[in-house]
Amino acid sequence: MTLVKMSKLLSPIRDNSYAIGAFNVSNMEMTMGAVKAAEELQAPLLLQIAESRLAYSPLSVLGVDAGCGTQASVPVAVHLDHGTTWETIEMALKLGFTSVYVLMDLNIR
Repeated sequence: MTLVKMSKLLSPIRDNSYAIGAFNVSNMEMTMGAVKAAEELQAPLLLQIAESRLAYSPLSVLGVDAGCGTQASVPVAVHLDHGTTWETIEMALKLGFTSVYVLMDLNIR
């Protein structure tokens, strides 16, 4: 399976028959562990990466390719959680993140 948009990940569960795990990851080991567990359970996965964690691991390390989103055998969405700077949000989108949560008003028009 390849990386999927958040809407594709969430739309099958409209009947509330199951939930999708969303895990905040702050390093590559956590990311790989979450993906491995999801694959073992054959469950879709949402990886969340908070901008506040980027001091420990760069966005490109935790991002889409490094986050196994394009290599996982289950559907994976990658979300930038609490983006606070335009530079980080722009980088996440360029890296292929499937969704972004903007924490503050960035005067985006």
